[in-house]
Amino acid sequence: TRPEVTYNQTASIDPNRPELPAEVTEQVEIQIKYAGYIKRQEIQVKRFKKLENYRIPKDIDYFNMHGVSHEGKERFSEVQPISLGQAKRIPGITPSDIAALMINIEKIKRVKRA
Repeated sequence: TRPEVTYNQTASIDPNRPELPAEVTEQVEIQIKYAGYIKRQEIQVKRFKKLENYRIPKDIDYFNMHGVSHEGKERFSEVQPISLGQAKRIPGITPSDIAALMINIEKIKRVKRA
């Protein structure tokens, strides 16, 4: 897309295009200008929803996890979240705690499959 191009500037390359009210052309230009940002946001929302429901094993030992802060280990053990979505909403939990938790869960899953 070319966000810097306006609807009125396209008249020279498309003489058959309809004349539109200023409000409509403004909306078209806004949609074109922000299409890339909107697409990235939609991808982030999909990832978030996927992680929101990512299940945490019931028998997990938070205190033996590498990379999780001491406070994170304590909070996870107290709350016993069932999903990453729930874990992210625990007060005192940092994004790095969530990332480390997910990495540790993946390691546990690989060991169980082997």
